[in-house]
Amino acid sequence: MSATLFTNVWIFDGSGAPRFPGEVLVEGDHITRVSRTARMRHQRRLPVSQCVGTSKHPIGHRAGSGSHAVSRGDHLAAKGAVVVTFNYRVGAMGYLAHPELTKESTLLGETGASGNYACLDVIAALEWVRRKIAAFGGAPDCVTLFGQSAGAALANVLMASPLATELFQRVIVHSSGRFRGGPMGAPLKRLAEAETAGATMAKALGATTLDALRALPPDAIEAPRGFWGPIIDGDVLREAVHTVFARGEQIDVPLLAGHTRHDATPFANPELHSRVKFEAFAYQPWKFASLHAATARRPVSLFNFMQAPPFSELKDPPFHEPIPPAGFGAHHGSELWYVFNTLAQAPWQARESDEKLADAMGSAWLAFARSSNPNVAVLPHWPNFRDGRQAMHLGEICRVDPPFNAPALAFFDQQFSALKP
Repeated sequence: MSATLFTNVWIFDGSGAPRFPGEVLVEGDHITRVSRTARMRHQRRLPVSQCVGTSKHPIGHRAGSGSHAVSRGDHLAAKGAVVVTFNYRVGAMGYLAHPELTKESTLLGETGASGNYACLDVIAALEWVRRKIAAFGGAPDCVTLFGQSAGAALANVLMASPLATELFQRVIVHSSGRFRGGPMGAPLKRLAEAETAGATMAKALGATTLDALRALPPDAIEAPRGFWGPIIDGDVLREAVHTVFARGEQIDVPLLAGHTRHDATPFANPELHSRVKFEAFAYQPWKFASLHAATARRPVSLFNFMQAPPFSELKDPPFHEPIPPAGFGAHHGSELWYVFNTLAQAPWQARESDEKLADAMGSAWLAFARSSNPNVAVLPHWPNFRDGRQAMHLGEICRVDPPFNAPALAFFDQQFSALKP
């Protein structure tokens, strides 16, 4: 069974971000989808996988949707889980701070802040799950927060947020984070700085009051280019994420983190992420695992996804960017087709090795959601990252090895350690 409320989702496609195959984009606000199977109708206390930012959503906090075919939860649900996917506000709608919005929030007796609306949407969805998921057979005290790309960065923020305490019991992150260092690790703005930027943008749009700003069409608000993302607002986030984790003050839950072998290939100028074989997409989840293992007590598991989908067989490339000389490889987000086992909807013909890997990954992710341990019979023994700093390499042949490109990761980690959070 799949219980789905498809209303509308925010869309803006002028960001220059790649449009991924199967993306479903319409104009409006939110989506919630709950998946379970008919045979589980009378079962109770199933593990809950709550997916934020999978399905290529959102792209750089700017665009995307939870209705992407890649994140249908039917196959995971069939293995014995309740899968929840949902949308949240992105771009300016999700992150615009403004002095008048902060003032309004204070007068209404709310947060006294502005700018982290996307984070508050995710928290609201988690609170909904805690109140309602039992009606779908899910266990409200067995919730795994699952984020990919910008969704992983949001999961990182929520682990550092006092507002998210007790809303989830495990976290899975793919290909991102908000630790200092690299393009994704730019210092988070504080509220005053973000308010100034928001007021400047509003003035440029001719909106001198909140009513005028709210009267603008969504595409006008989303049109100005720039980086959107979480801020240190004093409410959702009180300190930089890196600082919270370094002090060991993050929410201490089991963590499964990882990235793909060629994460940066679908993006413009991938060399910005790949000089000296360094990729920011790889660094963030590796740092996530390393720092959480060092300052928390709960188990940590790391994966490297190595399987390259056969895009070379397609006449119509699935991304806006030109095909790199070596192909797209195991690109950003490609692992999601395997975790959710939605290969039948993928823009390529799945091979036997793809189907075998998808079944193994779905089983491992579900095992982690149940017990904090991703070990399953069809994979080699997956050690705790804290014990030897090994990663599960997932491909045609699955094996346990040091993290991919570990020397480069360690080198850049040493350089980034001198940066301010």
